[in-house]
Amino acid sequence: MPPSLPMWARASRHVGEQRQQSQPHKAINGLFSGYAIPDPNSLISAASPDTVAGQLRVWLKLRDVFLYRLRAPPVRVLGNEDWRSLLTLETHQPTATQETKSRERRKNMQDLLTKCLVESNMQGSVNLSNLSAAPTCWRDQNIPIDASNLSPRIIQPILLELCEIGLRQDLLAVD
Repeated sequence: MPPSLPMWARASRHVGEQRQQSQPHKAINGLFSGYAIPDPNSLISAASPDTVAGQLRVWLKLRDVFLYRLRAPPVRVLGNEDWRSLLTLETHQPTATQETKSRERRKNMQDLLTKCLVESNMQGSVNLSNLSAAPTCWRDQNIPIDASNLSPRIIQPILLELCEIGLRQDLLAVD
């Protein structure tokens, strides 16, 4: 991604300070805040390369399902926490000691995905309980994504597509 403009970086930090992570997404002037698709910055700014690779893998494995959600307005927007729950389905399996709110969010996101899979007749294409077995495809090619091969050549086209789709969704929401 190109470097951010200093003014935008300051504004982004300021917005982040104004909203607590645990705060639910509420309607403001009739519009819900959130994302129709994951925010590309949150996808690549994870703490470790393994997490970045895992989130990219899940995005590519479930890309068709996520894009299917956008087919008919109104699109249910999701907060960063919800997208993080979805994009870490492969790597972070819930445990019995996991806090209830997190476990509930994860279950809600799995239900949302299951509903999309059923509605789109894709339920046989992806097994959410064994997501790691699904192929990681980009532009009709299987690509192995792990922490060792996170090159810009692989990541940039994926992020560019996310930015383009996000912009289209933002424009549709404003319209």
